[in-house]
Amino acid sequence: MFAFFENIYFYAVLLIVLSVFSVFMFWFLKRKFNKPTEKYSKLEKKHLELKKDSEKEINRLNYILTDYKRKLENMNCDKTNDSESLAQNKNIDTQLQLKSLISEKEELEIEKEKFTEKNKKLWQQSLAIHKEKERIDKLKKEIERRHNEVTDSIKYAQKIQTALLPSKEILNKKIPNYFIFWRPRDIVSGDFYWIRQIDDSLVIAAADCTGHGVPGAFMSMLGISFLNETVKPNNLDAAQILENMRILVKESLSQSKESTSKDGMDMAICIVNLKNRKMQFSGANNPLYMLRDGELLVTKSVKNPIGIYAKERNFENTDIEFQEGDVFYIFSDGFADQFGGKDNRKFGYTALKNMIIELNAQKIALPEQAEKFEEAFVAWKDAENGSGKITKQVDDILIIGFQL
Repeated sequence: MFAFFENIYFYAVLLIVLSVFSVFMFWFLKRKFNKPTEKYSKLEKKHLELKKDSEKEINRLNYILTDYKRKLENMNCDKTNDSESLAQNKNIDTQLQLKSLISEKEELEIEKEKFTEKNKKLWQQSLAIHKEKERIDKLKKEIERRHNEVTDSIKYAQKIQTALLPSKEILNKKIPNYFIFWRPRDIVSGDFYWIRQIDDSLVIAAADCTGHGVPGAFMSMLGISFLNETVKPNNLDAAQILENMRILVKESLSQSKESTSKDGMDMAICIVNLKNRKMQFSGANNPLYMLRDGELLVTKSVKNPIGIYAKERNFENTDIEFQEGDVFYIFSDGFADQFGGKDNRKFGYTALKNMIIELNAQKIALPEQAEKFEEAFVAWKDAENGSGKITKQVDDILIIGFQL
């Protein structure tokens, strides 16, 4: 029996616990799910209150506007039509202005997009240009470096070429009264001079090689070497020296009628016998000028170079008995062929002859004439002309003046 009551007691306690738990859960869930509903109810209530207040305010404003409108109609009853027309026009103007503003805004937006796109492209181009500039700067530095290396090499070659030319000390002993105006176009020169004394004879040569700069300098070194080989005590014949030079040039450059190489040199050579006061001259394209008693006499050359030529002619000798006071000039074509002056034309051989005559008429000593030729050359080259361009030196220049 006691067991039965114990079971009843257990189930009663369990029922009470479940009831309390159920009440708690109901309260919890109701609180949880009713909370938004309560908030919404409060908001809705507030909204209704505001709506009522707004309706009251709107009604009040409508009443004021209606009263104001009635007063206006009473005050302007005689101008009703005009007022309506003006209001309508203002409304139309306002709409037109609004449309215009909208249109302008759209156009501005389109322009803005175009400008943005253009600015983007310009920025891309700017970056590309910047990269290209960096590349060009690198190339420029590399070119300048190589240019400096080449220039240094050419300057060193100039020292070698100058060393091969007769020194001033030797020239002063052999020809006391002389000048040499030597002006390379590109540091080294294709023009060269050669002087040597053999027994009682003095050999003087002025040569103009094909080209200028480095190629001309190579040819000039060949010419100096060939003269050293050709001019011997038993062969003091000017024309024969030029003939031997022609053979050596053609052989060394492998020139033939079929070859395309036309390199060579022009030369004026004088063999002066100091004992019997006679001079032998022979020229390959370059003449001899002799000034005697104020008169300029020209000894012509054979119109053939030293080298391959279509119609080769034998070189010829001209014998001259020189007198005291005679002045001789041998030269390349560089001075006469220089462009300049107001008309930008060649200086010319006529002007060169007149200059020689004028210098001697003014009794300007030979050593000082080199400066005069330098001044005349620079003045002619740098003279202002119609083209407005600076005239450059066109060729190497060599002029030798001597008095025996």
